[in-house]
Parts: sequence; structure tokens; C-alpha cells
Amino acid sequence: MKKNSLISGLFGIFFLLTLCFSVQAQSSLSELIQRLEATLQEELNPEVRKKIVERVGKFGPEAEDAVPILLDHFEKESSAEVRMSIIASLSQILPPVLLVFPFLEFLPKEIEPEIRKKIAEEIGKAENGAREAVPLLIKQFKEELNGDVRATLLWTLSQIQPTPKELITLFIDALVDSENDVKENAAWALGKSGELAEEAVPSLMELLKGGNKHVRSNAAWALGKIKKNATIVVPALIEALKDE
Repeated sequence: MKKNSLISGLFGIFFLLTLCFSVQAQSSLSELIQRLEATLQEELNPEVRKKIVERVGKFGPEAEDAVPILLDHFEKESSAEVRMSIIASLSQILPPVLLVFPFLEFLPKEIEPEIRKKIAEEIGKAENGAREAVPLLIKQFKEELNGDVRATLLWTLSQIQPTPKELITLFIDALVDSENDVKENAAWALGKSGELAEEAVPSLMELLKGGNKHVRSNAAWALGKIKKNATIVVPALIEALKDE
């Protein structure tokens, strides 16, 4: 009996300690979020602003009350490093599908290509949750001047499956982009679309004739995934292998 009472008492103490730590953590987070707003508004040192944003993000979904503060401050923030940290922290707090449209508002206004790329990557994590955003993402792709960001936008759009017709057209058009990374991702996206991308076969075969080896490799892979017009495609693939 004494042993059972001791065990019961220890469990009771453990429960109370856990409860105390939980209340303390919630209190600390609440205070941190209050400090976050003041720091973002008043602190002149961007490193300090960045650190508090990162600290809030580490709380994950528990820091949901910080979301309006972070969203509101993003476009006011002069430091690219702090803006990048805000994107990262928001991605830790909310699931990707809830960030698609807030991030889409930031995308065309952001001046730093690396941050635009990061935003595009985070939108891509929503996969089919970003389907309603396809027209805006297509518009951003067509207006985007940075090749690396364009390539990332193609990856983002390729996460939406099955591939909508308007994206097949976009991917085919992107096969003649000036940047190899863009062409490479366009070919990969068409391959991922499978038989829906049958109309891309002539354009993909054209890529096999020369140019960047990674682009040719992705074009060959895409042709294999589309699995149409085998009598035409197979000889072209054999020729491409000879070139290697």
C-alpha cells in the first residue's frame, strides 16, 4: 500500500510540475508576442528584430496569435533578412494552405529574388491547396524577371495534380525560356503531368537535339512518363543516348 501511495504521489507531483511548466510557457509566449509587436515597431537594430521573429517561430502553432503581427509588419520591414525570417516563422506557425494567399500578396511586391523564391517554395508546399491561386501564380511567372524564381514557380505549379490544362500550356511555353533551370523544371513538370501532357511531345523531342545535358535528361525522362507516340519517341531517345 505504501508503495502504491508513493507512486501515486509521484505521479501527482509530476502532473503538477507539468501543469506549472505549461502555464509558465503560455505566459512566456504571451509576453514574447507582446514584445514582438513593440520590437518590430520600435527597434532600430535589424538583428534584434530578426532574433525575436525567429524565437516566436520556434513555438510553432502555439504562436498563432503572432500571425497578424507578422503579416502586418512584413511589407513595412526594411531588412531583407528580417523579411526572410518572417516568411520562415509564419511557415512554422501555420500550415501551408493557410499561407497561400497572404504569401501571394507579398510575392509581386518583394524586391529581393531570394525572398520571392522562398515565398514560391512555401506556396508549393500547399500542393493542391494552391489550386485556386493558379491564375495569380501564372501571372507572376510571366512577369518574373529572375530565372531562378521562374524555375521555382514552375516547381510550385507542378505540385498541383492532376495538372490543369492552362499549366500544360505554360510548361510547354517555358521549354524555350532563356534560362536552362527554367527549361529543366518545365520538362520535369510535363513529365509529372504524364499522359495529360501528350501535346508536349514535339517540343520535348526538340530539346533532345542539343543544349544543356540536364535539360536533355529531363526532356527524355518526361517523354518516358508521357508514354505516347512510342514509335516516334523511342528512336529519338536512342539518338539522345548516343549523344551522351
